[in-house]
Amino acid sequence: MDYKKLDSKINGLNGRVNGMTFLTTKDGAFWRETWALVKEISGEFKETRYPTRQEKDDAWNALQAIVDQMKADRDRKERERESRAESSEALKGKIIGLAQAAWPREDGFETLAMVVTGFVFAQLAAHIVEKMLFGMDSPTPREREKRRLTELSGRMKHAWNTFSERKQELLLKDRADCFKVLEGVQSELQRAWDEWKTEGQAIHQEREESFERKRTEKRRLISEMKSLGRRADEKEAKDEANALMNGWKHVGFSGKESDDQLWSDFKEALDDFWATRKRATVQRLEARLSNQEAFLEKMEESVRHDEGVLDDKREKLSNVFDGRRADEIRSHLEEVIESLEKKIESKKEKIEELESDIAEIRRRIREIG
Repeated sequence: MDYKKLDSKINGLNGRVNGMTFLTTKDGAFWRETWALVKEISGEFKETRYPTRQEKDDAWNALQAIVDQMKADRDRKERERESRAESSEALKGKIIGLAQAAWPREDGFETLAMVVTGFVFAQLAAHIVEKMLFGMDSPTPREREKRRLTELSGRMKHAWNTFSERKQELLLKDRADCFKVLEGVQSELQRAWDEWKTEGQAIHQEREESFERKRTEKRRLISEMKSLGRRADEKEAKDEANALMNGWKHVGFSGKESDDQLWSDFKEALDDFWATRKRATVQRLEARLSNQEAFLEKMEESVRHDEGVLDDKREKLSNVFDGRRADEIRSHLEEVIESLEKKIESKKEKIEELESDIAEIRRRIREIG
C-alpha cells in the first residue's frame, strides 16, 4: 500500500475520533467500526514501505496517539457512567484488574493478590484482557520481549494514574490493598525489565568476547601475511596467500570499532604480497627473455656461419674436375654439404621455437605490467 494513502487513513481516523466530543450519537456501533478501522490500519503497516524509518515511526506514533486518545475517552466515559454506582469495593476490583493487565508473568498474580488483600482473586476482580497492538514487525525475540514489556509498562502507568486520580473514592483499607497490589506488580515488572537487561548484558559480553577472539585471529592472519610477503617469489607462496584470504573470510565480522582498520591492514599486506610477487615474476621473465634473446642471436650467427661454410663447400664441389681422386673428393663434399644443410635446417627450427618463446615471454610481461 502507498504510504501516502496510509497517512490519509490515519488523518481520517484522527478526524473521526477527535472531530467532536463524546455524544450520545457515538454509540456502540460507531466505536466498533472505529476499532475495526484501527485494526485495519495497524495491519497495513506490515505491507507499507515509507521513504525513511523515521517517517514510518512518526506515522506509527500518530496512530498510537489516536488509540491512546480513544482509550482515554473510553475510560473517561466509563468513569462518568460508573461513578454514581461504583462502590469502593468495585473500584478496588477495577484497579486490581488494571494491575493484572500489566502483570509480566504467565501466572502468580492471583497469589500476589491473595497475599496482599486476603481475598482470592475471583472475589476482587474479573480478568481484564487487552490485546497488544503491534503493527510493526519485531524481528528478534529480544525485540519482541522489549515491545511486550514496554506495552505492559504503559498499562502499569495507566493503572497508577487511575489509582492516583480516584484513590479518594476508596476506603482506607481498599486504598491500602490497591497500593500494595500495584507495588507488587510494579516490582515484578521491574524484575522482568532487569532480567531483560541482564540477558542483554550477557549477550553483549558474549558478543564482545567473540569479537575479541576474531580480532586476535585477524591480527594473526595479518602477521602471517606480512611474513609471507618476504618470500612472495616462492612457488608455494601463492597457495599460502589464498589460504590466508580464505581464513580471513571464515573469521567473519569482528566489531564495527576495529573491523575496518583490521581489514585495511590485512589488505595492505595482501597487496604488498601480490606486488612483490608480481615484481619477482617480471624479473624472472625479463631474465629469461634476455637469455633467450642472447641465445637467439648466437643461433642466428651460427646459421650465418654454417651458410657461409655451405656456400664454400658448394663452390668447391663445382670446381672438382675429372682426375684420379675426383670421385672421392666429390663424394666427400656432397656428404659434408648434406650434413650442413640438415644442421642449418635444424638450427632454423630452433630459431623459430626461440622466436615463439620470446614472443610469449614478452606477452606475459605486458599482461603483468
